[in-house]
Parts: sequence; structure tokens; C-alpha cells
Amino acid sequence: MRIKNGRDFWAGLMFAGFGLAFMLTAFSYRMGSALRMGPAYFPAVRGGLLALLAVFITESISGALLGLAIALLLVTLAPAVRKTRAIAFRE
Repeated sequence: MRIKNGRDFWAGLMFAGFGLAFMLTAFSYRMGSALRMGPAYFPAVRGGLLALLAVFITESISGALLGLAIALLLVTLAPAVRKTRAIAFRE
């Protein structure tokens, strides 16, 4: 694997790190629902968007690393979506 642009790589890694940190921090709070957002809703959504932005920034990097970024996004975003849906449909 060869990195074409080092600045894009490190920027993408930084955005992915911040996004994952936001999402992991959000799980310690109550999520709420789309209508009644709890304190974890905003950090979870913001973290997901930052991780998605990281995927677009690192797009110029090889496909294997891009696939890893997408997999990390799905692994971290899926529990947040499941938890939000479970809470929303329970109320």
C-alpha cells in the first residue's frame, strides 16, 4: 500500500479519530429518540458525520484503506442506529 498524499492521509485519520471518540463518548449518555433527543444524540450524529468525512478525505488513498474506513464507520454507526431505533419505537 502506498499513500499518495500524506496530508490527506493524516487529515482523514484525524477526522476518523475524532468521530470515533465522539461516538464512543455518546454511548455513556441516554440516546433519546428523533423527536425527543437525549444528550447522546448530537455527539453520535456528529461522530458519524466526522467518520463519513474521513472516508471522503482518504478517498485518494488505496482501496484497502478506504474499505477499512468504511468498515469502521459501519461498525460504529450501526449500534447507534440500532439503539436509536429501539428507543424510538419503544416509546
